[in-house]
Amino acid sequence: MDFLVLPKVTVDLPTTTVNTEGWILPDGIQLADPTFFQFKEVDVVLGIEAFFEYVETGRRISIGTDLPNLTESVFGWLVCRGLSSIKHVEIGCHFSATSQLEKLLEVEFPNSHSPEEQQCESLFQSKVRRGPDGRYTVPLLKNEDVLSKLGDSRAIAFRWRLGTERRLAKDANLRNQYVSFMDEYARLGHMRKVEDPTKDIILWSRRPVPPPK
Repeated sequence: MDFLVLPKVTVDLPTTTVNTEGWILPDGIQLADPTFFQFKEVDVVLGIEAFFEYVETGRRISIGTDLPNLTESVFGWLVCRGLSSIKHVEIGCHFSATSQLEKLLEVEFPNSHSPEEQQCESLFQSKVRRGPDGRYTVPLLKNEDVLSKLGDSRAIAFRWRLGTERRLAKDANLRNQYVSFMDEYARLGHMRKVEDPTKDIILWSRRPVPPPK
């Protein structure tokens, strides 16, 4: 077999020393690694391409419930399978790299963002916040060109509001549902009262919906 010689193959394994007290191995068993349970340095990593040559017979022996199996190999008996009896298990991803790996991964991408996309990126990086409840908030990007084409939409919106009030005045049940929903919407912070309607969009009119006659 061909081997790659490295300063360090992987992290020390197992991640913690395993307590094997109470394990009873059958007589005549010769382990491939008698100190498999000790946290120590790994000497060699063998590839999967020759795995079935290591375990030609496929013989397995169970040493107890929730304990590993013993698998016969050309090196001796291997201790295989996870340990459900271990309460604390650290999971790691093991790899080996040369000192030039960082250089191999350096990839530069040209900035192909449009002006609008770059503006969105800048807004996201500078304005994103995470609240105490874990929720993320970010302001919406305004397209001034589109906003300038809205025209006198305030008057139209106000007429719609008056039409809604007239409809609710004729239906007490619908009015109660509407008021309950709007109260909850305001309580959750999704809308606010406008202190100066001449300088802002009307989000919530001060005038209450008239009760049905």
